[in-house]
Amino acid sequence: MKKVQYLKIMAAAILGISGMFALQPGTLTGEKLTATVYANGEDLSVFENSGKYIKKEDDGLYCVDQDGSPDVRCAVHYFDHFAVDGKVLDGYYYHDESGRLALEGGIHYVSRMRCQGQLFDGYYYFDEQTGSLSSGGVTVQGLTVETDGKIKELVKPGTDSLEKKLEELLNGFEGQWSVYVKDLGSGEQFSINNQSMTSASVIKAFVMAASYENMDRLRVQEGTILKAEPLSDTVLNKLYALTENMVTFSDNESFNEMVRLQTPSMQFNAGARVINRFLRGQGYQETAVLHTLAPSSTEPVGLGGSNTTSVEDCGKLLESIYRGECVSEEASSQMLSFLLMQDTRTKIPGGLTDSITIANKTGENDSNQHDIAIVYGDRTDYVLCVMSENGGTEETAVSNIRMISALTYYALNW
Repeated sequence: MKKVQYLKIMAAAILGISGMFALQPGTLTGEKLTATVYANGEDLSVFENSGKYIKKEDDGLYCVDQDGSPDVRCAVHYFDHFAVDGKVLDGYYYHDESGRLALEGGIHYVSRMRCQGQLFDGYYYFDEQTGSLSSGGVTVQGLTVETDGKIKELVKPGTDSLEKKLEELLNGFEGQWSVYVKDLGSGEQFSINNQSMTSASVIKAFVMAASYENMDRLRVQEGTILKAEPLSDTVLNKLYALTENMVTFSDNESFNEMVRLQTPSMQFNAGARVINRFLRGQGYQETAVLHTLAPSSTEPVGLGGSNTTSVEDCGKLLESIYRGECVSEEASSQMLSFLLMQDTRTKIPGGLTDSITIANKTGENDSNQHDIAIVYGDRTDYVLCVMSENGGTEETAVSNIRMISALTYYALNW
């Protein structure tokens, strides 16, 4: 039978999970042992010595116990020029509960673990090129890496620690900033500086929700315009395209048209009143459609003032979509699909890796930079809404949103 070769880690460098002790540190060697496992995984031969072993799988290298089972406790290991699978591991490396060595690097939380004389307690950055512990610098999200690899801005997991850190961070930013965070698993939430602000294109998410509530009316209106049956493919395809252009691609004229379609008069102000009644009925206290959006082919018209919303209203809307409670489960699913396809991914998504699924809607103008998102994390999903006004240059404001995004993700998904 075909055999799979294992490599021995002599007296594994520290193992543990959050809040637990680790084993005494030891050294790692690249010595190859004769220990084998059958290809079908039925039996593992007896190892010559105790300790941990490196196992090569199709998707990477795994730390395993004597019986061949993955080491399911978070661990930091120290390798001294350890040669395996054409690689040379040199330094500190991390693996999570799956046992897979995180050779792609990243930010990882380690709690009270000692390895090779170094105490690990906090968030650490492992280089994304080598996978080994970094010795200082700045991450792509703008987070400070200290000489021991620790992330300066991240302290402890959880919303309490995150709220304090974000308050400190926002106080140092230029302009006005609002943030809302809700852990959709635990229900824990907080907001900082919640207030009514100019919504920019974030208002389009609310118009999407109102349009699904009034969809029968919109089908009739669009059918009249196109001289087609309300439930015909012609009408349905047109409404789909308008919604996609408005939300996914943030087209202003599609927004203006969707507002007009709310009433038989096809007047923007009349449609805005219908939408605002829906918003008030849903409890969105700081959100209102008050003006057309530009640039567009529509002449400017409105009820007075700019469109407004707040981070708490945005968070409430996103949670209702996430839970399938916005208008209906089917409508929520369709709305979520438009958010998942969002064209602009430079803000909240820009602070995270591409592998993380995010449904978001951005908004920006000369004074404002916003992004609202549902983030599907490894440990928990959450809502993050960030709004800013006069927050410096576009580059500065967007960079700040990315940092907020990174801090939030790792505080909740450690």
